[in-house]
Amino acid sequence: MRTKLLKKLTFGIAFFAASAMFAQQGPTKYTFTGTEQGWSKGYGPGVVAYNATGGLTADGEITLDRTDGAGSATNNNANIRRGQGGADAFIVLNADVYNFIKIRVKNLTEAVNVQVSGTFRPAGTTGAGVSFPNTTISNVIAPKEAGGYQTIYLDITALTGEITRLDLLFRASSALTDPAGAKLFIDEIEFLTTIPPTEYSEFVQNPNFEDPTGVAFYTGNGASRSLSFTAPKEGSASMKNEFTEDQTSNFWSFSNYKKTYAANSLVNKTATVKLWVKTNRTTPAEIIVRLKTTDASGSNTSNFPTAIKSTTNFSGAWEELTFDLPFTDAGIEGVTMFFGVNYTDGAPTNAANGNIFYFDKMSATIATTLGVKENTLEGVSMYPNPTTDAVTINSINGGDITVFNSLGATVLSAKNVSTNHQLSISSLSSGVYFVKIVSDNKSSISKIVKK
Repeated sequence: MRTKLLKKLTFGIAFFAASAMFAQQGPTKYTFTGTEQGWSKGYGPGVVAYNATGGLTADGEITLDRTDGAGSATNNNANIRRGQGGADAFIVLNADVYNFIKIRVKNLTEAVNVQVSGTFRPAGTTGAGVSFPNTTISNVIAPKEAGGYQTIYLDITALTGEITRLDLLFRASSALTDPAGAKLFIDEIEFLTTIPPTEYSEFVQNPNFEDPTGVAFYTGNGASRSLSFTAPKEGSASMKNEFTEDQTSNFWSFSNYKKTYAANSLVNKTATVKLWVKTNRTTPAEIIVRLKTTDASGSNTSNFPTAIKSTTNFSGAWEELTFDLPFTDAGIEGVTMFFGVNYTDGAPTNAANGNIFYFDKMSATIATTLGVKENTLEGVSMYPNPTTDAVTINSINGGDITVFNSLGATVLSAKNVSTNHQLSISSLSSGVYFVKIVSDNKSSISKIVKK
């Protein structure tokens, strides 16, 4: 799998016209107000249309009909596209800058996997580029939600270069069973360098349960789930589990997000999961966290990291539990988090010990997987800064230099420079730029101001 060097800086997402001598970077946010903004149907069956009065604020959306337009129930895919690839100058996004794709989608059909494919080329080059398949990028499940829009994030940190054709795929595991409810609605697409921490924690989306679709799939019987807006640990809501009948096996809740990592990068690493729990129980209860791990083909690996902790607070107050989960299998590339309650007290009428659990403020990290020390090029300095003409870049081992504007478009580059390289930026307009230096498979990104 292709991997990307660690990105350190958050780039601005305001859209300006790029210099005429360089490839044009497209918008970083699409709200579909008054137009499709260049998005259209990609390959395969299905129908894409524009609805000028739909969307979250009734100002426009695009719709995808998973049928063939004639009500056929055979199609299990839908696809929208921006850009055409090839040797044209248009860049949908610079994957050396942007790490995530945010999508606001309403799904009235069966649950679908949302995936990415397209064409990329090295930044600053021309030509047709190289296709990348959807199997190289982590996917997110968008469940059927009759109630409205949900927010999902696609992690594209594995991509590099300039994306000249971007396909967003909405793929179901089977053909349609209800052609009448075959539509998906998209109101917003945005490219981001980072995700707000309240909405994402490495391999968990929506850790504070502010979006009701953030934890969407469940197994086990005997309990109801709902959002609770009464005294959450953080934010406006927590998740409430209330057991209504005997439950004799683990009662799992799990994220609809799978995080993809570089092959074998998790061997001998440990994940740390933290969550807050509150219960009306007067005796300990087992809270279980399990990480579903998959290989490059999407198949489950042999050993799912699992940890169990018992509640100790019997006064109805919040307590934080920490779970350490070591990875032992080789070949892990995908991680999805489950958490659950091992409830064995019988039906609530006999459960004098309590039967209600609240969860909130989760975090999930693998601290050493993408550590700064492993990927950051140190010993880099640039002067003078600000400058009007040239800047001296001092790097211990030299390397390759790329200069980006605030849109992420490449405006200058130099290969195999010396350890004390003078770079002329006299041709650039006044403004803020970002200088990326790559040497010995490590990188450094710094900001420079052209006066």
